[in-house]
Amino acid sequence: MKDISELEILVEKMLDNNQFSNLTEVLDILNNLYDNFSYDEDLSTHLYQIILFLDGIYLDSNDKNYKLAYENFLEALSLTIEKFDINNFETYTYNTFELRILMNIALTLSKLKEFDFSKKVFLFLLKNLDKKSQLYVSSLHNLAIFKIRNNEYKQALAVINRAIFLSNKYRNSSKLHSTYYEKGLIEYKLGDENYKNSFEISRSLAMAFGYEDFLKFLEEKMLKFQ
Repeated sequence: MKDISELEILVEKMLDNNQFSNLTEVLDILNNLYDNFSYDEDLSTHLYQIILFLDGIYLDSNDKNYKLAYENFLEALSLTIEKFDINNFETYTYNTFELRILMNIALTLSKLKEFDFSKKVFLFLLKNLDKKSQLYVSSLHNLAIFKIRNNEYKQALAVINRAIFLSNKYRNSSKLHSTYYEKGLIEYKLGDENYKNSFEISRSLAMAFGYEDFLKFLEEKMLKFQ
């Protein structure tokens, strides 16, 4: 399972860099791997779960097909959780990757205007994740995005500041570049001129990590906010 763990890390790095358009190439590679590992049921199941997860992200980010993305995430969880029912999501025990999928379900629910259900899932994640983990910080980050969509900007700022604090405290820095971008966006919405500083911190961090695709995205956004 070491190779699968390394694959998950590589996938996260790609997503941190906003390389959503490259997902089709990764999916082609994973589908070929899946065909070659059919003899190993556990490995092939986990590979297919990653495929469904990434395909869901592609459908969400590139096609804006939130309903189909949501269905992909549900199917991914049903592979490893027998008779999974999203209406009973609080009754299951999850591994780390399953929680990662559940986080994307919460995000997709918010895009489908299921705000109450989305918030319920986010709060469940924050209750059950280790505060030292990157996934906890990611859940805070995405809860802030949820609150931005719901026009709860002051609450969103408090959540994103908490995410930054914990990232620094536990040295979970891989998503700090995008977290500072979200902070800048919230500050802009609140009429706080500090948004420029937050964008610059985001830019500096992205440069340090070598996230060229994210940098391109950020610089295009910064032009709109000048």
